[in-house]
Amino acid sequence: MGFFDWLFQRGDGQLVSYMQILEEDLAKLNASKFALHKCIGIIGNAIAKSEIVIQGQNGPRYDHNYYRLNISPNDNERGTEFWARVTLELLLNQQALIVPIKDMYYLAETWTESDDVIKAREYSQVVVTAGGKTYPINKRFRADQVIHIRLPMSADRMHYFQKVAELYDHAVSVANAVYKLTYTPKWAVRVGASVRLVEQQADGTGKVLTGREYMDKIKAMLVSDKLETILLPDGVNVDLLTGSSGTATVSSIDSAIKAAEEACARAFDIPTAVYFGTITEKSDATNELITYAVSPVAEAINDALTSSLVGMQDYVNRNERVMVFLARFKHVDIIDSADKLSKMRGDGWTMDEIFHLIGYPEMHTEFTTTRALTKNYATADAGGAAEGSESGSGPLSRKSPEPNQEKGDKA
Repeated sequence: MGFFDWLFQRGDGQLVSYMQILEEDLAKLNASKFALHKCIGIIGNAIAKSEIVIQGQNGPRYDHNYYRLNISPNDNERGTEFWARVTLELLLNQQALIVPIKDMYYLAETWTESDDVIKAREYSQVVVTAGGKTYPINKRFRADQVIHIRLPMSADRMHYFQKVAELYDHAVSVANAVYKLTYTPKWAVRVGASVRLVEQQADGTGKVLTGREYMDKIKAMLVSDKLETILLPDGVNVDLLTGSSGTATVSSIDSAIKAAEEACARAFDIPTAVYFGTITEKSDATNELITYAVSPVAEAINDALTSSLVGMQDYVNRNERVMVFLARFKHVDIIDSADKLSKMRGDGWTMDEIFHLIGYPEMHTEFTTTRALTKNYATADAGGAAEGSESGSGPLSRKSPEPNQEKGDKA
């Protein structure tokens, strides 16, 4: 063992320097931070890209609320930015509070919630944000006046956050040790076996010093502010000890980074093929992303928006609801999908409905809003329409409601 063995921790049968541990810990922390923001961004982008549909009794509603929820929630934010921030709050804090103010929607940064259990809770000391600015609201809100979205914390995500916190604590501890080693000099005093140390006394006699006594005298001189030079007898050496430099290899750091990113992707139920961008043509990773990572967040938003903007009576009696329509998130190549889209047309979908589904602008013409049922789905007793019949000639054929029929209605 050398003079500086106490600088090392033992792990996996090898001596590992504090600097190496610190380098690897910092690499893991940086990777975890990057992976966290990337995972949240993947889910947030899926929510922000998807359309928020307000389903009325007679079909989708394109009114004031639709515009605010999709295009511009308030005068200082756009829908993509707004819903990305909402998703960030949900995934990090498991809740987000949206406050309607003057027919606009604002995301709250902080608020105080009452502890009521039997009756509806109240919200006060609300501070909202928009466009990077904050504004305090001097008003108390009832539960039915705000949109409080709650997302249950998954066990995997909780475990991941705990591990990152433990890693952070460990890195701080190691960094503190390195700091002390760096700014607290250590010295090695080597005394030859044949050296006889004698100190002259005041009366002129000599006193033979032990090794410990001589080291104490050297230490007193080294820490003295007046130290300029030290006169050492032959056979005595004083050396400054220095800490070990970082020895972490590129491969070990790369392995630590990849492990941290994979752990984060698993915590957020994101397929590693999606996270690392290795999706193949036969891969089902995108559907898995929507099913396991995005849908739970979308469902939490659906429940909160439907509860606040529709209510129980219209939900039950009029089948009204608000939903994040995730079908638009996945890219659809209309050339490759032409045959399937043609079959949808024959099943009674209007051209505008198909355009809306794939993200193409609706035309709102008589042709694009007319249903053409080219397959006979009628029962034998009903007779059934002839193959190729147009709208109005079959039992399931009907004309879509005018596009602006319900404009101005509120959800």
